[in-house]
Amino acid sequence: MRKRRGFTLVELLVVIAIIGMLVGLLLPAVQQAREAARNMQCMNHLKNMGQACLNHESAHRTFPTGGWGWKWFGDCERGAGWKQPGAAFYNMLPYLEQNALYQLTASSSSLATNAKTLGETPLSLYYCPSRRSPITYTGAGSYMVGAGPTAVYLSTSARTDYAENGGDTYYELYLDEISFFLKSYTSENATESKVRQKWATFNGMFAQGGGVSFSECRDGSSNTLLMGEKYLNPAAYSTGGDSGDNEGVYHGHDRDICRFAQNGSNSGAFQDRENLSMYDFFGSAHSGGFNGVLADGSVRKISYSIELETLKNLCNRKDGKILDTSAF
Repeated sequence: MRKRRGFTLVELLVVIAIIGMLVGLLLPAVQQAREAARNMQCMNHLKNMGQACLNHESAHRTFPTGGWGWKWFGDCERGAGWKQPGAAFYNMLPYLEQNALYQLTASSSSLATNAKTLGETPLSLYYCPSRRSPITYTGAGSYMVGAGPTAVYLSTSARTDYAENGGDTYYELYLDEISFFLKSYTSENATESKVRQKWATFNGMFAQGGGVSFSECRDGSSNTLLMGEKYLNPAAYSTGGDSGDNEGVYHGHDRDICRFAQNGSNSGAFQDRENLSMYDFFGSAHSGGFNGVLADGSVRKISYSIELETLKNLCNRKDGKILDTSAF
């Protein structure tokens, strides 16, 4: 009679232990591979946005304007200069094959409804896959669109995980008396000379109320940050509870869509950290650094440990200082 052979209990436990060890070794590698793929996708988003800004510059001889302020939706009938209330993420739409979205703010009897549709339409290109899904998020607010202006109320809105380079130091201007935004198209301050006077000392790539030309990028396009990932408190990814993420993406100048190297005693770039509010600065959910696109369209990884002076030089388009690109 043939004897049956089988595993002893000890052999079975050894096999289980080996499998457990192999799974333990494999999972981190799989997670790293997934994050590497998400990081590559994030860099590709910035590459596309950088190219859209360059195409905008080719068409209008300036990079997109920074807009009038958070209260305003972009207006497709107001051109690309100082009259345009929307900022870069709105003005890039035609160069991202999203002209239908861009045209939603054309004058019509359904302007409020159409603007609401715009505000509630997320673009996957504007979200970092390492951080959150491309959907609308909580953050109620009342906004303006058109010459009326027409009021638009949003209870949720499309956001972005990226930001314009506003310069080496935080700025936000009172464009209309004590308001950070012009109150109407016919405001006494809604003139080219008055708006341009407001941002004469600004040194970033996206001005509140004006667009920057290549000739104004005096340090060279390969030495100046155009856009980058923005810092966000993980506790507020979906709540609208962070002051740098409580407005929509298709509006005018605000820290939701514009970041800086320094604000008072705070400065630098940061990895997302629970319950840390640093809403004026660049950063990301990635380890090691945040992704940025330079004004020449090239994409770089910028270390969180970058020296402040180097980061300020990178954000300042006209300081005349030599930038060591190996330092970041």
